Amino acid sequence: MSIFNNADIHPFLMDSKSYKLEIKNSQKGTYIKMIMLTDFFHTNSLPSTHEVLEENLPGVLLTKCFNDSGLPFDSEVKNTEIGHLFEHIILEFLCQKKIQSGSKKASFRGVTNWNWREDQRGTYHIEIDVKPADIIYFQYALEESVKLLNKILPN
Repeated sequence: MSIFNNADIHPFLMDSKSYKLEIKNSQKGTYIKMIMLTDFFHTNSLPSTHEVLEENLPGVLLTKCFNDSGLPFDSEVKNTEIGHLFEHIILEFLCQKKIQSGSKKASFRGVTNWNWREDQRGTYHIEIDVKPADIIYFQYALEESVKLLNKILPN
């Protein structure tokens, strides 16, 4: 059972010349399959990433990040997978929209996985824990995340 009709997601958001997104929603959360169409898959190939985030979404640099190196996201963002970056951007926009809508606090959780032995290189599986009551914020978060990611990626 879907928490909202996947047809409600605007088709123009699904594809760009740099990546494709496939999005599915369920009672358990939102699942995004991101397939990079570039020959790079990490932010170390995108040196302006940190600067673009500081200018457009500085709060994302303060988000909690659980990574193998134990780095804060402010540092991790300089050399992380693009799918992981996209996860953090969505989470930040979800929190912002929930707070703007009158909530006193907002917290969302996400996980990004990849296995390039099984999937095409550059394929990420992003799980966002969006409760049914909070799904109303997802379309906004997705739209804003796509806009910001497109500012970071080369044209």
